[in-house]
Amino acid sequence: DQVLQGRLLKEHKVKEIIQKEKKEEEIIDEESIREDLKEGIQDEILHGEVDNEEQQEGDEVGIADEQSGVQSGQQSEDRFAEAMRHGLMEPDVEITEYVGTEAGFSGILKERRKETLSIYILHHILTFAKICLPAGCAMRWEKGRPKYCRFAVYKENIDTNAVFLSVRPCDDRVTAERMVALNRALPNARVGNFQYVPRPLRLGDLQGNHFTIVLRNISGSKEQVDKAMCSLRDVGFINYYGMQRFGTTAIPTYMIGRAILRDQWDEAVDLVLKSRPGAERTHTIRCREVWTRTKDSRAALKELPDQRGVEAQLLLGLIHHGKPGPAAFSSISRNTRLMYVHSYQSLLWNRAASLRRHKFGLHAVPGDLIQRGGTVVVLGKDDEEETSINDVVLPLPGYEVKYPTNCVGDAYRTWLAEDGLQPAQLRHRVRDYALAGTYRSLIVRPTDVTWKITPYDDPNIPLMPTDVDIMEGRSIEPFPAEGALRALHLAFSLPPASYATMAVREVLKMDTSIRNQSQLNSKLPSCRSYSTMATPTSV
Repeated sequence: DQVLQGRLLKEHKVKEIIQKEKKEEEIIDEESIREDLKEGIQDEILHGEVDNEEQQEGDEVGIADEQSGVQSGQQSEDRFAEAMRHGLMEPDVEITEYVGTEAGFSGILKERRKETLSIYILHHILTFAKICLPAGCAMRWEKGRPKYCRFAVYKENIDTNAVFLSVRPCDDRVTAERMVALNRALPNARVGNFQYVPRPLRLGDLQGNHFTIVLRNISGSKEQVDKAMCSLRDVGFINYYGMQRFGTTAIPTYMIGRAILRDQWDEAVDLVLKSRPGAERTHTIRCREVWTRTKDSRAALKELPDQRGVEAQLLLGLIHHGKPGPAAFSSISRNTRLMYVHSYQSLLWNRAASLRRHKFGLHAVPGDLIQRGGTVVVLGKDDEEETSINDVVLPLPGYEVKYPTNCVGDAYRTWLAEDGLQPAQLRHRVRDYALAGTYRSLIVRPTDVTWKITPYDDPNIPLMPTDVDIMEGRSIEPFPAEGALRALHLAFSLPPASYATMAVREVLKMDTSIRNQSQLNSKLPSCRSYSTMATPTSV
């Protein structure tokens, strides 16, 4: 009886911690939002454990605290540089091939400076709705008003998930009047364009994304740039999963996913919690050190003042369930857990895409998988001449997909076997980790492609107005007729789940990882600390 009572008491205490955590998350307080976003975003970058394909281009950046002065800004810069020194580069995740054979040129995609310099502007293309939240009872609800509040989000240097953690309503419903008050609390983010609609945003509403990008300090001639951009427009790029899919730390997310699929729960837990090279927040470092040294969940948890992160969630699960396993691991949010196993699938897809491009070039060959309407078939010799490379798809490994019948299909099975897996084993006993598999186009050809080269002299001036600049009537300085530096303005649209960084990679023929970009930045004249501007908005 005493043992049972002790166990019940322990479970009760853990439930109290979890309930307290949930209540804290639901409090919409302007000061706490500011502090959470300022302190939490950089930590999220260093962990690299967020994968949101609609945020995917440009969210691997930190935010400098302007109010803390130059010294604090330099410390933030040093932490970022140290973290990126141990970050992944493209060959680490099997990104090795290009479509075009023309010479590349250098350009800075992610520039770390004070002003709005290297810019991503992302517009989501939706068939029906913008982002929707249930509307309602925080203020008087008018009779006959539609059920959902639709609105647009503008953000700079903030992860999409961080914004929605802040805008999530305490009540089941929330009015536009209440939502607009968040503009006073959200740093570098705005909500607006409110409209009440009868249905929420649903899977399938997203048709694609339109990107407007500035690449600074390009080295290529106009002829080189035009040739590369025409190739991107007319041929396309290899549809690799970008670096964001795999995290930014020395421990990539696919390693955790592989351990999960092999039911190696001790290893999966340790990969999430153990110490790693690179800079992190002080309390996270202490937590990892305690775990690595003692494997004591309670002692490690005490080092985390904020118990909303992945590490804290996992430690709470270990305390509650007593040992590593599916139950303890399920204390991590479902999206994050799925991201781990999907990252492993993505790694094998990238590897297969590189092999396919290297072996067979840009022509469909017998044994390839071809997408025809909603059906995937194996290409035979009789149809080879009539089939385009744009019809070729590769599978994300799973228990329900077909595999190519040429050497690429054999390679899938070899890679899985080397990792101790077989395609049939991907029907995992834990339903969340059961991977049926799907198909992804090998080559993607962007639409709405435009570009121009702009000369400039001052590396600290913005080269493109943001949506907020346009809304508030702010203009940028006119460009000089000639300048010591040149920037490439490019814009294009991509289907859902395709990465703009991979399109830019095809143009530049260079590594787009933050690690490589930070090395490029280190060669530029010194300037005050800046974190890359990323400004997605919905249309």
